[in-house]
Amino acid sequence: MKAAHVRFHSPFEQRVYSFFEKFRELGELRGGADHFLFGQQIDIAFDYENYRILAECKEKDAPVISLLEPISKLASVIAEARRTEPHKTHFGVIVVNFDWAQIKPEDVQKANSQGLKIWTAERVRFYDKLIDALNPELALLSLLKDEFGITRDTGKTISVPAIKTTRFGKELYTFELEAAKLMPLAYVFRLTDPHTEAYQRMINKDRLMEIAAELSKEKLEVNFPNNIIVSFEEGVRWEPTNGNVGILHIPERYGIAWVIDGQHRLYSFCKLENRAIAENFKLIVTAFQNLTKAEQATVFRTVNNKQKKINANLVDFLLSKEIATDDPRSIATRVIIRFHEEKFFDYDVDCGFNGGALKLSSLCSGLVRHGLIGRRGLIQKTPKDESTPYHVLKQYLLAVKETFPTNWKKENSFLQSNVGLNIFFALLKKIIRHMGVSKEKLDELRQRDFEKYLEPLKLTKFTDELKKFAATESGRAAIVKMLSGKIEQKFKGFAEL
Repeated sequence: MKAAHVRFHSPFEQRVYSFFEKFRELGELRGGADHFLFGQQIDIAFDYENYRILAECKEKDAPVISLLEPISKLASVIAEARRTEPHKTHFGVIVVNFDWAQIKPEDVQKANSQGLKIWTAERVRFYDKLIDALNPELALLSLLKDEFGITRDTGKTISVPAIKTTRFGKELYTFELEAAKLMPLAYVFRLTDPHTEAYQRMINKDRLMEIAAELSKEKLEVNFPNNIIVSFEEGVRWEPTNGNVGILHIPERYGIAWVIDGQHRLYSFCKLENRAIAENFKLIVTAFQNLTKAEQATVFRTVNNKQKKINANLVDFLLSKEIATDDPRSIATRVIIRFHEEKFFDYDVDCGFNGGALKLSSLCSGLVRHGLIGRRGLIQKTPKDESTPYHVLKQYLLAVKETFPTNWKKENSFLQSNVGLNIFFALLKKIIRHMGVSKEKLDELRQRDFEKYLEPLKLTKFTDELKKFAATESGRAAIVKMLSGKIEQKFKGFAEL
């Protein structure tokens, strides 16, 4: 039954119907003003496998709102359904479009006594966001467990080789499992209304899409060496074969594995267009056995707050020593490190172990982000070229230093700051494009070639206020636009680049 062919009592009822309609491919949906069940009009009836959810929508139609009528109606219909359809498990929900504070306590007590749920519109929006972030199937499995304690169980078992460890009285298992197999087993204890003990945040769709985009490239850097951390519920069986090595038998039941850390890494696989990646990509999993909710929260907080994360500058420094020479970020890192080693700047470059006002990670990001170094790097002759970008960048920065000597030497210099250098990297991109210099002649560029472009900026005051304004991406973009406009007065067409 299409929503377009269904008559509704109100727009609110239609919105709730539309929400359930997102699960249409997983089950059967009926409802509307003309839908009757056991002689009673029912707004929404959704069937999934052996389960049926019946929902009644209630709007605020009087100063004093009572839910007794829809509660009584739903309870009556469900009681009759259980007698005539014993093979199905029925659940009832009253969906209201007003705040929880406006619901009378006696109505909540009555609903609870009848085994019915009361949802506000905010509750529907939560699951709507979950559908959008994940997919309808995973969102529905979460809804059924959260709201009704239902966990889909195929009756099958997944058996995987594993290593068993005991630490501080807790058993841990480490094993590999394909992402496509782990997702239907995993449950996330998210911060939602009924979960006062919950510790997980709402999943971020944008972050999932970013990770999925990287996964689609199938490159080394998205191998996810960090373990997904879960806690198993009852039902998992350990079969030792040789000491602490054995076989772990995991029931194919939704929610058998409560995800403590790694939900974004795991669920990014459900956003992939190429399903083969999720079906073949084996994630490394570390599983505790039967942790309490409080213990899970403690592990979550330790991993996310107390555990010291690797310094981003140190990561870039170390990878510059290890990654293949045509990796853009590693090349950018080695170029910046050369400036650091020859003490070109008046401030140290923080490589993760030495401290410094200039951050290696920030400067490397700027060179790569603006396309100066990369697969088609503007200041490289070839993707593996490191000497030419160093030469071009040095001649350019010498020109900056010569054009703005006062600010360059100033304490807390704008020009010798992370934001200032990144702004001038953006300008360098435009200068190189305006020059139209061929890659073969990049190493012929000299300081004076860049000074001609910077000359219109000589009177610019790089104040502390401007530095504060540059703290945001939009602020930096505005400054680049302002400086480009000044250069445009001498070099036509520059601002448009």
